[in-house]
Amino acid sequence: MDAEFSTINPAVGEIISIALIKPTGEELYLEIEHDPNTLDDWVKENVIPKFTGPLVSRAAAWEKLNEFIGPNHPYVVSYINHFDVVFFWKTFGMPKDRPTYDYWFPLDMATLLFFSGVDPRGYIHQPIIDQHNALTDTRLLKAGYEKLLADNA
Repeated sequence: MDAEFSTINPAVGEIISIALIKPTGEELYLEIEHDPNTLDDWVKENVIPKFTGPLVSRAAAWEKLNEFIGPNHPYVVSYINHFDVVFFWKTFGMPKDRPTYDYWFPLDMATLLFFSGVDPRGYIHQPIIDQHNALTDTRLLKAGYEKLLADNA
């Protein structure tokens, strides 16, 4: 999973785009309606130009996410999950309000890399086309996760 936020400040920010990819390769990418006046300048310059539309409401995004994730208490891998998961809960509701996600177990890719002997700072700073598009970043994350699993098998 990867998400882009209106600002990195968790007190005021919210998810403006989100992407998830299942181990099977099935993808979901959503751009979420937001107040453009709440966007940081960095977000306006680096994230919004990569939006392809259409924007969906937060309620519609929740429906699509819930359908995509399903009832099986999944785990989620994100690059630095303390941002993605906190913003997910802030945008869509806390786990106690979303029973399906009471057992949604978040894994932090940066920590997995670190304990596998890989410097996580080098992983994220590789220049790629369309970086800071949630779907592109999730595809990169999935490829890295699968390589990490294969290397440690």
